[in-house]
Amino acid sequence: RNTTTIMLLSAIRDSVVSDDERSTELITSINDVLCPDQKGLESWIAHAKKRRRSKKQEHLQVEAGELLDFTVMLPTYLDRAAFFAAILPENVGAHAELGSWMRPMDAKLFFMKQLQGCEEEKLFQLTETILNKLEWLFFPIDLSANDGTEDIQ
Repeated sequence: RNTTTIMLLSAIRDSVVSDDERSTELITSINDVLCPDQKGLESWIAHAKKRRRSKKQEHLQVEAGELLDFTVMLPTYLDRAAFFAAILPENVGAHAELGSWMRPMDAKLFFMKQLQGCEEEKLFQLTETILNKLEWLFFPIDLSANDGTEDIQ
């Protein structure tokens, strides 16, 4: 499933500890997959920083149901905050709004635990397999009409 694979990529990215050129390239390539619209990401960060200051929050918050359309995937309404907090680059420091449904973040943390102590060469191989050997099906969705992802009742 796409969500699971995206959480695994995010966990791989956050499990890389070396700061050599190859590791930096791996982190960048995963970030480019997870957040392909860098200008959209930068715009959201600027907006989230203003919101954080006005609400006197410690971290950048992804609010429940917030739409971050610069990312690789749009999850259902209740999954959004934890999903986006999990896939945003680690240096952004985004957190899901308290009280949010946390299953996507739980999945990422599960994968990170499984990857703990894994040799970085294995992380490179796993990323290569995910990005270049899995076959992805693309089903475009017309978001100009209500697609049901906003309906929480």
